[in-house]
Order: sequence, then C-alpha cells, then structure tokens
Amino acid sequence: MRNSVRYAHFITAFHFSLFPTPYSLLPKMSIELTSVAAAEVLNVMENQELDADKTYLRVVIRSGGCSGMNYGLAFDEKYDKTVDAIYPQNGVNVVTAKKFAQFLDGSSINFLDNAMGRGFLVENPTFPANAGCAGCHH
Repeated sequence: MRNSVRYAHFITAFHFSLFPTPYSLLPKMSIELTSVAAAEVLNVMENQELDADKTYLRVVIRSGGCSGMNYGLAFDEKYDKTVDAIYPQNGVNVVTAKKFAQFLDGSSINFLDNAMGRGFLVENPTFPANAGCAGCHH
C-alpha cells in the first residue's frame, strides 16, 4: 500500500510539472504595505528623484535568519507580469517574484521610527521571526 501512495504522489507531481497551473488561475496572494510605510517609500522616492509610476518596491526573500528567511526591499524599474506579482497599495507598486508570493502571503510591511531605530519591518504570520531558533526572541 505504501508504494501505491508514493506512486500516486509521483504521478500528481509529474502531472503538475507537465501542465502547470497558469498564475492567473492561482488564488491572489496578498502583501500589505501600511500607510506609514508607503509614506516613507514615497518620501525616499521623491528624495532620490524616482518616478513613482515607473518605480516598483521589490520584496525579495533570501535564506537565513531565525525563520529561515531574510527579507529585502529595493527599488526596481523592471516588472514582468509573467514572473512577478504586483500589489498596488497607497500609491506604491509593491512587486515580488511569483515564486516568493506564496511565502509572503498575509505579510505586512511597516515602517518604524522610534528610540530603537528607523527602518522597515516585514511581519510574516506564516513564518514568525523566532520560529527557527531556540532562544531567539524578537
């Protein structure tokens, strides 16, 4: 019986690799850019003389960190609808590679300016910051 279960999973995986689901049919993932974060992004764009209509805020994921993920934010002038997902919010076009979208679903990007410092904070309920390290407390 075990072999038949493995075989069924193999056939399913094989089927999907031959006939991938078009991204347009996948459920829409979401990334929230708070109004505070959007205001800071637009402020930086203005200071760097970037056109908000032609510039995207790109979210990337790199391996590492306590949850196994590090997030990066950067300005980008390239957006390819075949490989990127876009989330227009508060005057900012947030983009990420579709391969990252499932890992970012439900995440929010905020901007903090307090006694501890200034910076963007990505909060991901699917992969909490202290999920991977014993003794890691954020």
